[in-house]
Amino acid sequence: MVSTSISKTLGPIHFEDLEPHRFEDLIRELAYDFRDWTNIEATGRLGADDGFDIRAFERNEHHHIHTASGDVDEEQPHPMEGRMWMFQCKREKAIGPKKLSEIVSSDVSGSDPPYGYILAAPANFSKKAYDKFREELRARGVMEFYLWGRAELEDMLHQPKNDRILFAFFGISLVARKRSRATELRSFISVKNKLQKLLGTNPAHKSVLLRDSKDQNYPYQDRYEDFEKRPRWVERAAVQMHPLGVVFEEGKYFAYIDRDAKTWDYTAAINLAKVRNNQDSDDHNLSQKVEAFYDSIQKCQQVKMVDLRWLKFESVVAIDSEGDVEYEMPQIYVDFDPEKGPFAGGQQLLEVNQHAVEYLDDYERVAIFPEEFTDPVFGIIHKEEQLNLPSEISEQICKYSAYHHALYDCDGHMDFLSVNDVVEIAGSSDRNSEPCLLKITHKRSELARKLLRKKNENLTIITQIERHIGRPLAARDTIQVYEYKRVYQWQLPERSDG
Repeated sequence: MVSTSISKTLGPIHFEDLEPHRFEDLIRELAYDFRDWTNIEATGRLGADDGFDIRAFERNEHHHIHTASGDVDEEQPHPMEGRMWMFQCKREKAIGPKKLSEIVSSDVSGSDPPYGYILAAPANFSKKAYDKFREELRARGVMEFYLWGRAELEDMLHQPKNDRILFAFFGISLVARKRSRATELRSFISVKNKLQKLLGTNPAHKSVLLRDSKDQNYPYQDRYEDFEKRPRWVERAAVQMHPLGVVFEEGKYFAYIDRDAKTWDYTAAINLAKVRNNQDSDDHNLSQKVEAFYDSIQKCQQVKMVDLRWLKFESVVAIDSEGDVEYEMPQIYVDFDPEKGPFAGGQQLLEVNQHAVEYLDDYERVAIFPEEFTDPVFGIIHKEEQLNLPSEISEQICKYSAYHHALYDCDGHMDFLSVNDVVEIAGSSDRNSEPCLLKITHKRSELARKLLRKKNENLTIITQIERHIGRPLAARDTIQVYEYKRVYQWQLPERSDG
Protein backbone atom coordinates (compact mmCIF):
# COMPACT_ATOMS: atom_id res chain seq x y z
CA MET A 1 0.00 0.00 0.00
CA VAL A 2 1.31 3.33 -1.05
CA SER A 3 1.67 5.95 1.61
CA THR A 4 2.71 9.57 1.66
CA SER A 5 5.19 10.91 4.17
CA ILE A 6 4.88 14.57 5.12
CA SER A 7 7.70 16.36 6.93
CA LYS A 8 6.88 19.57 8.80
CA THR A 9 9.88 21.88 9.24
CA LEU A 10 10.44 25.54 10.05
CA GLY A 11 11.69 27.51 7.06
CA PRO A 12 14.33 30.26 7.13
CA ILE A 13 13.53 33.23 9.36
CA HIS A 14 12.88 36.36 7.30
CA PHE A 15 15.12 38.94 8.97
CA GLU A 16 14.78 41.12 5.87
CA ASP A 17 11.15 41.78 6.80
CA LEU A 18 12.28 43.77 9.85
CA GLU A 19 12.95 47.48 9.61
CA PRO A 20 16.55 48.47 10.56
CA HIS A 21 15.55 49.76 14.01
CA ARG A 22 13.44 46.64 14.66
CA PHE A 23 16.45 44.51 13.77
CA GLU A 24 18.45 46.49 16.36
CA ASP A 25 15.66 45.84 18.88
CA LEU A 26 15.86 42.12 18.10
CA ILE A 27 19.62 42.01 18.73
CA ARG A 28 19.20 43.96 21.95
CA GLU A 29 16.57 41.45 23.17
CA LEU A 30 18.92 38.56 22.39
CA ALA A 31 21.79 40.37 24.13
CA TYR A 32 20.00 40.63 27.49
CA ASP A 33 20.73 36.98 28.25
CA PHE A 34 24.25 37.00 26.80
CA ARG A 35 26.00 38.46 29.85
CA ASP A 36 25.18 39.81 33.29
CA TRP A 37 24.73 43.45 32.36
CA THR A 38 24.43 46.47 34.58
CA ASN A 39 22.99 48.47 31.72
CA ILE A 40 22.15 48.16 28.01
CA GLU A 41 21.74 51.31 25.94
CA ALA A 42 19.97 51.53 22.59
CA THR A 43 22.38 54.14 21.28
CA GLY A 44 21.49 53.75 17.63
CA ARG A 45 17.76 54.57 17.69
CA LEU A 46 18.16 58.37 17.82
CA GLY A 47 21.27 58.71 15.67
CA ALA A 48 24.58 60.38 16.72
CA ASP A 49 25.66 57.01 18.10
CA ASP A 50 29.34 57.26 17.18
CA GLY A 51 28.80 54.32 14.82
CA PHE A 52 27.31 51.91 17.40
CA ASP A 53 23.78 50.64 17.67
CA ILE A 54 23.93 49.15 21.17
CA ARG A 55 26.25 49.80 24.09
CA ALA A 56 26.27 47.58 27.16
CA PHE A 57 28.22 47.34 30.41
CA GLU A 58 29.03 43.96 31.87
CA ARG A 59 28.81 43.73 35.65
CA ASN A 60 32.18 43.51 37.45
CA GLU A 61 32.88 40.62 39.78
CA HIS A 62 33.34 43.07 42.75
CA HIS A 63 30.62 45.62 43.15
CA HIS A 64 32.41 47.70 45.85
CA ILE A 65 35.96 49.02 45.54
CA HIS A 66 37.62 49.96 48.84
CA THR A 67 41.00 51.39 49.78
CA ALA A 68 43.20 49.82 52.44
CA SER A 69 41.68 52.17 55.03
CA GLY A 70 38.16 51.01 54.13
CA ASP A 71 37.14 54.21 52.31
CA VAL A 72 35.76 54.16 48.81
CA ASP A 73 38.43 55.14 46.29
CA GLU A 74 37.00 57.91 44.15
CA GLU A 75 39.76 57.46 41.57
CA GLN A 76 38.72 53.89 40.68
CA PRO A 77 36.16 53.30 37.91
CA HIS A 78 32.59 53.30 39.19
CA PRO A 79 31.19 49.76 39.42
CA MET A 80 28.08 50.86 37.47
CA GLU A 81 30.19 51.12 34.36
CA GLY A 82 31.85 47.68 34.24
CA ARG A 83 33.28 46.28 31.04
CA MET A 84 32.00 48.02 27.96
CA TRP A 85 30.66 46.05 25.00
CA MET A 86 29.71 47.52 21.64
CA PHE A 87 27.14 45.98 19.30
CA GLN A 88 26.95 46.78 15.62
CA CYS A 89 23.79 45.71 13.72
CA LYS A 90 23.80 45.36 9.94
CA ARG A 91 20.61 44.13 8.33
CA GLU A 92 22.44 42.93 5.20
CA LYS A 93 22.21 39.56 3.47
CA ALA A 94 25.82 39.42 2.34
CA ILE A 95 29.01 40.78 3.95
CA GLY A 96 32.37 39.70 2.54
CA PRO A 97 35.82 39.86 4.22
CA LYS A 98 36.58 43.28 2.73
CA LYS A 99 33.31 44.82 3.86
CA LEU A 100 33.76 43.21 7.27
CA SER A 101 37.20 44.77 7.62
CA GLU A 102 35.79 48.19 6.73
CA ILE A 103 33.05 47.90 9.37
CA VAL A 104 35.49 46.93 12.11
CA SER A 105 37.95 49.65 11.11
CA SER A 106 35.18 52.24 11.24
CA ASP A 107 33.76 51.06 14.56
CA VAL A 108 36.75 50.15 16.71
CA SER A 109 39.66 52.41 17.56
CA GLY A 110 42.94 50.80 18.50
CA SER A 111 43.62 53.58 21.06
CA ASP A 112 40.35 53.15 22.99
CA PRO A 113 38.80 49.79 22.17
CA PRO A 114 35.78 48.35 24.00
CA TYR A 115 36.24 45.25 26.09
CA GLY A 116 33.89 43.30 23.85
CA TYR A 117 32.53 43.68 20.34
CA ILE A 118 29.65 41.92 18.55
CA LEU A 119 28.68 42.34 14.91
CA ALA A 120 25.19 40.98 14.13
CA ALA A 121 23.96 40.54 10.56
CA PRO A 122 21.59 38.00 8.91
CA ALA A 123 24.35 36.97 6.51
CA ASN A 124 26.13 33.69 5.86
CA PHE A 125 29.77 34.42 6.64
CA SER A 126 32.61 32.52 4.99
CA LYS A 127 35.66 31.14 6.78
CA LYS A 128 37.72 33.99 5.33
CA ALA A 129 35.25 36.48 6.80
CA TYR A 130 35.49 34.88 10.25
CA ASP A 131 39.29 34.88 10.05
CA LYS A 132 39.38 38.53 8.95
CA PHE A 133 36.99 39.51 11.77
CA ARG A 134 39.18 37.82 14.37
CA GLU A 135 42.37 39.29 12.93
CA GLU A 136 41.09 42.89 12.89
CA LEU A 137 39.74 42.84 16.44
CA ARG A 138 42.79 41.18 17.96
CA ALA A 139 44.95 43.81 16.30
CA ARG A 140 42.83 46.52 17.98
CA GLY A 141 43.08 44.99 21.45
CA VAL A 142 39.46 43.85 21.84
CA MET A 143 39.36 41.09 24.46
CA GLU A 144 36.16 39.29 23.42
CA PHE A 145 34.42 39.41 20.06
CA TYR A 146 31.62 37.49 18.36
CA LEU A 147 30.17 37.41 14.89
CA TRP A 148 26.43 36.70 14.96
CA GLY A 149 25.51 35.58 11.43
CA ARG A 150 22.26 34.11 10.16
CA ALA A 151 23.00 30.64 11.52
CA GLU A 152 23.89 31.95 15.00
CA LEU A 153 20.83 34.22 15.13
CA GLU A 154 18.47 31.40 14.09
CA ASP A 155 20.05 29.03 16.63
CA MET A 156 19.44 31.55 19.40
CA LEU A 157 15.86 32.21 18.33
CA HIS A 158 15.10 28.48 18.22
CA GLN A 159 16.05 28.05 21.87
CA PRO A 160 12.99 27.66 24.13
CA LYS A 161 14.12 30.54 26.37
CA ASN A 162 13.90 32.89 23.35
CA ASP A 163 10.52 31.65 22.10
CA ARG A 164 8.82 34.87 23.27
CA ILE A 165 11.31 36.89 21.18
CA LEU A 166 10.70 34.71 18.12
CA PHE A 167 6.96 35.22 18.49
CA ALA A 168 7.20 38.96 19.19
CA PHE A 169 9.28 39.72 16.09
CA PHE A 170 8.18 37.02 13.62
CA GLY A 171 4.84 35.67 14.89
CA ILE A 172 6.28 32.16 15.28
CA SER A 173 6.12 30.11 18.47
CA LEU A 174 7.88 26.77 18.58
CA VAL A 175 6.56 26.13 22.07
CA ALA A 176 3.00 26.70 20.83
CA ARG A 177 3.72 24.39 17.91
CA LYS A 178 4.96 21.74 20.28
CA ARG A 179 1.82 22.07 22.40
CA SER A 180 -0.33 22.00 19.26
CA ARG A 181 1.45 18.87 18.06
CA ALA A 182 0.88 17.21 21.42
CA THR A 183 -2.83 18.00 21.11
CA GLU A 184 -2.87 16.55 17.59
CA LEU A 185 -1.18 13.38 18.79
CA ARG A 186 -3.65 12.90 21.65
CA SER A 187 -6.55 13.34 19.22
CA PHE A 188 -4.96 10.95 16.69
CA ILE A 189 -4.42 8.24 19.32
CA SER A 190 -7.93 8.65 20.70
CA VAL A 191 -9.55 8.29 17.25
CA LYS A 192 -7.33 5.32 16.36
CA ASN A 193 -8.15 3.47 19.56
CA LYS A 194 -11.89 4.13 19.24
CA LEU A 195 -12.06 2.91 15.64
CA GLN A 196 -9.84 -0.09 16.31
CA LYS A 197 -12.06 -1.09 19.20
CA LEU A 198 -15.18 -0.51 17.08
CA LEU A 199 -14.03 -2.19 13.85
CA GLY A 200 -11.36 -4.56 15.12
CA THR A 201 -7.88 -5.01 13.70
CA ASN A 202 -9.39 -6.90 10.75
CA PRO A 203 -12.69 -5.17 9.86
CA ALA A 204 -13.68 -7.84 7.27
CA HIS A 205 -16.07 -5.64 5.26
CA LYS A 206 -17.87 -4.15 8.24
CA SER A 207 -20.36 -1.51 7.10
CA VAL A 208 -19.80 2.06 8.23
CA LEU A 209 -21.71 5.25 7.42
CA LEU A 210 -19.41 8.15 6.61
CA ARG A 211 -21.12 11.51 7.17
CA ASP A 212 -20.17 15.05 6.24
CA SER A 213 -19.71 16.99 9.47
CA LYS A 214 -21.07 20.13 7.73
CA ASP A 215 -24.36 18.47 6.71
CA GLN A 216 -27.57 19.49 8.51
CA ASN A 217 -30.16 17.68 6.35
CA TYR A 218 -29.50 14.02 7.17
CA PRO A 219 -31.28 11.71 6.39
CA TYR A 220 -33.20 13.62 3.68
CA GLN A 221 -31.36 13.16 0.40
CA ASP A 222 -34.00 15.07 -1.61
CA ARG A 223 -32.92 18.32 0.05
CA TYR A 224 -29.80 18.21 -2.11
CA GLU A 225 -30.22 18.49 -5.87
CA ASP A 226 -26.68 17.21 -6.40
CA PHE A 227 -26.75 14.38 -3.85
CA GLU A 228 -26.08 11.65 -6.44
CA LYS A 229 -23.01 13.48 -7.70
CA ARG A 230 -21.89 14.79 -4.34
CA PRO A 231 -23.37 12.71 -1.49
CA ARG A 232 -23.22 14.07 2.06
CA TRP A 233 -23.23 10.58 3.57
CA VAL A 234 -22.10 7.26 2.10
CA GLU A 235 -22.15 3.71 3.36
CA ARG A 236 -18.90 1.87 2.77
CA ALA A 237 -17.28 -1.37 3.88
CA ALA A 238 -14.16 -1.12 6.04
CA VAL A 239 -11.68 -3.73 4.84
CA GLN A 240 -8.42 -2.97 6.62
CA MET A 241 -6.90 -1.00 9.48
CA HIS A 242 -3.80 1.00 8.55
CA PRO A 243 -1.40 2.71 11.00
CA LEU A 244 -2.61 6.08 9.66
CA GLY A 245 -6.29 5.36 9.08
CA VAL A 246 -8.98 2.99 7.82
CA VAL A 247 -9.07 1.46 4.34
CA PHE A 248 -12.53 1.33 2.74
CA GLU A 249 -13.74 -0.51 -0.34
CA GLU A 250 -15.18 2.15 -2.61
CA GLY A 251 -15.87 -0.26 -5.45
CA LYS A 252 -15.39 -3.81 -6.72
CA TYR A 253 -15.91 -4.60 -10.39
CA PHE A 254 -15.69 -7.51 -12.81
CA ALA A 255 -12.28 -7.39 -14.48
CA TYR A 256 -9.96 -9.17 -16.91
CA ILE A 257 -6.22 -9.83 -16.79
CA ASP A 258 -3.67 -11.33 -19.17
CA ARG A 259 -0.46 -11.82 -17.23
CA ASP A 260 1.56 -12.79 -20.30
CA ALA A 261 0.52 -9.76 -22.36
CA LYS A 262 0.45 -7.49 -19.27
CA THR A 263 -3.00 -6.16 -20.16
CA TRP A 264 -6.19 -5.67 -18.18
CA ASP A 265 -9.69 -4.21 -18.33
CA TYR A 266 -12.77 -3.84 -16.17
CA THR A 267 -16.37 -2.71 -16.41
CA ALA A 268 -17.93 -0.14 -14.10
CA ALA A 269 -21.45 -1.19 -15.10
CA ILE A 270 -22.01 -3.05 -11.83
CA ASN A 271 -20.41 -2.15 -8.50
CA LEU A 272 -20.16 -5.34 -6.48
CA ALA A 273 -19.23 -3.36 -3.37
CA LYS A 274 -22.68 -1.81 -2.94
CA VAL A 275 -23.56 -2.72 0.60
CA ARG A 276 -27.25 -1.77 0.62
CA ASN A 277 -29.63 -4.19 -1.08
CA ASN A 278 -31.57 -1.61 -3.05
CA GLN A 279 -31.29 -3.00 -6.58
CA ASP A 280 -34.32 -2.49 -8.77
CA SER A 281 -35.30 -4.85 -11.60
CA ASP A 282 -33.23 -2.90 -14.16
CA ASP A 283 -30.11 -3.25 -12.02
CA HIS A 284 -30.79 -6.96 -11.61
CA ASN A 285 -31.16 -7.50 -15.36
CA LEU A 286 -27.97 -5.55 -16.04
CA SER A 287 -26.16 -7.57 -13.41
CA GLN A 288 -27.18 -10.81 -15.13
CA LYS A 289 -25.95 -9.52 -18.48
CA VAL A 290 -22.59 -8.37 -17.12
CA GLU A 291 -22.04 -11.57 -15.20
CA ALA A 292 -22.84 -13.66 -18.28
CA PHE A 293 -20.13 -11.86 -20.26
CA TYR A 294 -17.70 -12.20 -17.36
CA ASP A 295 -18.39 -15.96 -17.24
CA SER A 296 -17.38 -16.25 -20.90
CA ILE A 297 -13.84 -15.11 -20.06
CA GLN A 298 -11.33 -17.86 -19.37
CA LYS A 299 -11.24 -18.61 -15.63
CA CYS A 300 -7.54 -17.83 -15.24
CA GLN A 301 -8.21 -14.36 -16.67
CA GLN A 302 -11.16 -13.57 -14.40
CA VAL A 303 -10.33 -11.14 -11.61
CA LYS A 304 -12.00 -8.32 -9.70
CA MET A 305 -10.83 -4.72 -9.83
CA VAL A 306 -10.93 -3.29 -6.31
CA ASP A 307 -11.03 0.46 -5.70
CA LEU A 308 -9.65 1.18 -2.22
CA ARG A 309 -9.85 4.52 -0.42
CA TRP A 310 -8.11 5.84 2.71
CA LEU A 311 -9.76 7.66 5.58
CA LYS A 312 -7.15 9.32 7.77
CA PHE A 313 -7.55 9.22 11.54
CA GLU A 314 -6.66 12.91 11.67
CA SER A 315 -9.63 13.84 9.45
CA VAL A 316 -12.21 12.27 11.78
CA VAL A 317 -14.33 14.86 13.60
CA ALA A 318 -16.52 12.56 15.70
CA ILE A 319 -17.51 8.88 16.04
CA ASP A 320 -21.01 7.54 16.75
CA SER A 321 -20.61 3.86 17.61
CA GLU A 322 -24.36 3.09 17.75
CA GLY A 323 -25.85 4.63 14.59
CA ASP A 324 -29.58 5.26 14.28
CA VAL A 325 -32.82 3.69 13.00
CA GLU A 326 -31.96 4.62 9.40
CA TYR A 327 -28.41 3.24 9.50
CA GLU A 328 -27.91 0.78 12.34
CA MET A 329 -24.14 0.82 12.08
CA PRO A 330 -21.18 2.90 13.26
CA GLN A 331 -21.19 6.44 11.88
CA ILE A 332 -18.05 8.48 11.36
CA TYR A 333 -18.21 12.24 10.89
CA VAL A 334 -15.66 13.68 8.48
CA ASP A 335 -15.20 17.08 6.86
CA PHE A 336 -16.03 16.05 3.25
CA ASP A 337 -13.96 17.44 0.39
CA PRO A 338 -16.12 18.59 -2.60
CA GLU A 339 -14.14 16.33 -4.95
CA LYS A 340 -12.78 13.46 -2.84
CA GLY A 341 -15.55 13.23 -0.27
CA PRO A 342 -14.33 11.80 3.06
CA PHE A 343 -11.20 10.19 1.62
CA ALA A 344 -7.61 11.36 1.37
CA GLY A 345 -6.57 9.15 -1.54
CA GLY A 346 -6.85 5.67 -2.94
CA GLN A 347 -5.48 2.83 -5.02
CA GLN A 348 -6.82 0.42 -7.61
CA LEU A 349 -5.65 -3.19 -7.78
CA LEU A 350 -6.73 -6.53 -9.24
CA GLU A 351 -7.92 -9.14 -6.79
CA VAL A 352 -7.02 -12.59 -8.11
CA ASN A 353 -8.42 -14.39 -5.08
CA GLN A 354 -8.65 -13.89 -1.32
CA HIS A 355 -4.91 -14.28 -0.96
CA ALA A 356 -3.40 -12.71 -4.10
CA VAL A 357 -3.53 -9.34 -5.81
CA GLU A 358 -1.91 -7.77 -8.85
CA TYR A 359 -0.90 -4.10 -8.94
CA LEU A 360 -1.58 -2.16 -12.12
CA ASP A 361 1.75 -0.34 -12.42
CA ASP A 362 3.10 -2.63 -15.17
CA TYR A 363 -0.21 -3.33 -16.93
CA GLU A 364 -1.81 -1.61 -19.92
CA ARG A 365 -5.56 -1.34 -20.13
CA VAL A 366 -7.19 -2.74 -23.29
CA ALA A 367 -10.85 -2.93 -24.39
CA ILE A 368 -12.33 -6.31 -23.43
CA PHE A 369 -15.67 -5.48 -21.86
CA PRO A 370 -18.30 -3.95 -24.18
CA GLU A 371 -20.01 -0.63 -23.50
CA GLU A 372 -23.42 -2.36 -23.69
CA PHE A 373 -24.14 -5.90 -22.56
CA THR A 374 -26.54 -8.37 -24.16
CA ASP A 375 -28.83 -10.94 -22.53
CA PRO A 376 -27.27 -14.24 -21.43
CA VAL A 377 -27.04 -16.71 -24.28
CA PHE A 378 -27.97 -20.39 -23.98
CA GLY A 379 -27.00 -22.99 -26.55
CA ILE A 380 -28.40 -26.51 -26.60
CA ILE A 381 -29.98 -27.68 -23.36
CA HIS A 382 -29.14 -31.40 -23.42
CA LYS A 383 -32.03 -33.24 -21.77
CA GLU A 384 -31.29 -36.69 -23.17
CA GLU A 385 -27.52 -36.75 -23.26
CA GLN A 386 -25.79 -36.54 -19.89
CA LEU A 387 -22.26 -36.53 -18.59
CA ASN A 388 -21.02 -39.77 -17.10
CA LEU A 389 -18.24 -38.87 -14.72
CA PRO A 390 -16.51 -40.84 -11.97
CA SER A 391 -18.69 -40.73 -8.87
CA GLU A 392 -16.01 -38.95 -6.86
CA ILE A 393 -15.75 -36.19 -9.48
CA SER A 394 -19.55 -35.89 -9.78
CA GLU A 395 -19.99 -35.50 -6.04
CA GLN A 396 -17.29 -32.86 -5.78
CA ILE A 397 -18.72 -30.81 -8.64
CA CYS A 398 -22.31 -30.95 -7.39
CA LYS A 399 -21.63 -30.32 -3.73
CA TYR A 400 -18.51 -28.17 -3.90
CA SER A 401 -18.85 -26.41 -7.24
CA ALA A 402 -17.24 -23.22 -5.89
CA TYR A 403 -13.90 -25.05 -5.78
CA HIS A 404 -14.14 -26.68 -9.25
CA HIS A 405 -14.55 -24.94 -12.58
CA ALA A 406 -13.40 -27.24 -15.41
CA LEU A 407 -14.03 -30.66 -16.99
CA TYR A 408 -11.30 -32.54 -18.88
CA ASP A 409 -11.64 -35.01 -21.76
CA CYS A 410 -9.08 -36.71 -23.96
CA ASP A 411 -11.23 -39.47 -25.53
CA GLY A 412 -14.07 -37.59 -27.25
CA HIS A 413 -16.75 -38.31 -24.63
CA MET A 414 -17.69 -34.61 -24.42
CA ASP A 415 -17.37 -33.64 -28.07
CA PHE A 416 -21.11 -32.98 -28.21
CA LEU A 417 -20.69 -29.96 -25.90
CA SER A 418 -20.22 -26.41 -27.17
CA VAL A 419 -19.93 -23.05 -25.43
CA ASN A 420 -23.26 -21.98 -23.80
CA ASP A 421 -24.64 -25.55 -23.85
CA VAL A 422 -26.25 -26.89 -20.68
CA VAL A 423 -25.77 -30.49 -19.60
CA GLU A 424 -26.71 -32.57 -16.56
CA ILE A 425 -24.30 -34.82 -14.70
CA ALA A 426 -25.78 -38.30 -14.78
CA GLY A 427 -27.09 -39.71 -11.50
CA SER A 428 -26.22 -36.69 -9.43
CA SER A 429 -27.98 -34.06 -7.37
CA ASP A 430 -26.93 -31.33 -5.00
CA ARG A 431 -27.73 -30.94 -1.31
CA ASN A 432 -31.24 -29.74 -2.17
CA SER A 433 -31.90 -32.72 -4.45
CA GLU A 434 -31.73 -30.47 -7.49
CA PRO A 435 -30.22 -31.96 -10.67
CA CYS A 436 -26.66 -30.84 -11.20
CA LEU A 437 -26.73 -28.68 -14.34
CA LEU A 438 -23.58 -27.20 -15.89
CA LYS A 439 -23.42 -24.42 -18.47
CA ILE A 440 -20.26 -24.51 -20.62
CA THR A 441 -18.70 -21.03 -20.53
CA HIS A 442 -15.36 -21.62 -22.25
CA LYS A 443 -13.80 -24.38 -24.34
CA ARG A 444 -10.20 -24.84 -25.45
CA SER A 445 -7.59 -27.46 -26.36
CA GLU A 446 -4.22 -28.04 -24.73
CA LEU A 447 -1.39 -30.43 -25.63
CA ALA A 448 -0.60 -33.00 -22.97
CA ARG A 449 3.09 -33.09 -23.87
CA LYS A 450 3.51 -29.47 -22.78
CA LEU A 451 2.21 -30.31 -19.32
CA LEU A 452 4.26 -33.49 -19.08
CA ARG A 453 7.51 -31.71 -19.98
CA LYS A 454 7.28 -29.95 -16.66
CA LYS A 455 5.52 -32.67 -14.74
CA ASN A 456 6.74 -31.62 -11.32
CA GLU A 457 5.48 -28.07 -11.82
CA ASN A 458 2.12 -29.27 -13.23
CA LEU A 459 1.60 -32.28 -10.97
CA THR A 460 -1.65 -30.97 -9.43
CA ILE A 461 -3.38 -30.27 -12.74
CA ILE A 462 -2.10 -33.51 -14.27
CA THR A 463 -3.51 -35.49 -11.34
CA GLN A 464 -6.87 -33.74 -11.72
CA ILE A 465 -7.01 -34.47 -15.47
CA GLU A 466 -6.16 -38.14 -14.90
CA ARG A 467 -8.99 -38.43 -12.38
CA HIS A 468 -11.39 -37.05 -14.99
CA ILE A 469 -10.28 -39.29 -17.87
CA GLY A 470 -9.77 -42.40 -15.68
CA ARG A 471 -6.27 -43.23 -16.99
CA PRO A 472 -2.70 -41.88 -17.06
CA LEU A 473 -2.16 -38.88 -19.30
CA ALA A 474 -0.12 -39.68 -22.44
CA ALA A 475 2.13 -37.30 -24.32
CA ARG A 476 0.09 -37.85 -27.53
CA ASP A 477 -3.17 -36.74 -25.86
CA THR A 478 -4.97 -33.54 -26.73
CA ILE A 479 -6.83 -32.26 -23.68
CA GLN A 480 -10.23 -30.67 -24.18
CA VAL A 481 -10.88 -28.24 -21.35
CA TYR A 482 -14.52 -27.32 -20.68
CA GLU A 483 -14.96 -24.52 -18.17
CA TYR A 484 -18.43 -24.34 -16.70
CA LYS A 485 -20.81 -22.62 -14.30
CA ARG A 486 -23.55 -24.19 -12.19
CA VAL A 487 -27.04 -23.20 -13.34
CA TYR A 488 -30.53 -24.08 -12.11
CA GLN A 489 -33.80 -25.04 -13.73
CA TRP A 490 -35.42 -21.66 -13.10
CA GLN A 491 -32.65 -19.94 -15.05
CA LEU A 492 -33.18 -21.95 -18.24
CA PRO A 493 -35.28 -20.81 -21.19
CA GLU A 494 -38.05 -23.10 -22.42
CA ARG A 495 -35.97 -25.04 -24.92
CA SER A 496 -35.00 -28.63 -25.51
CA ASP A 497 -32.25 -30.51 -27.33
CA GLY A 498 -31.38 -29.21 -30.75
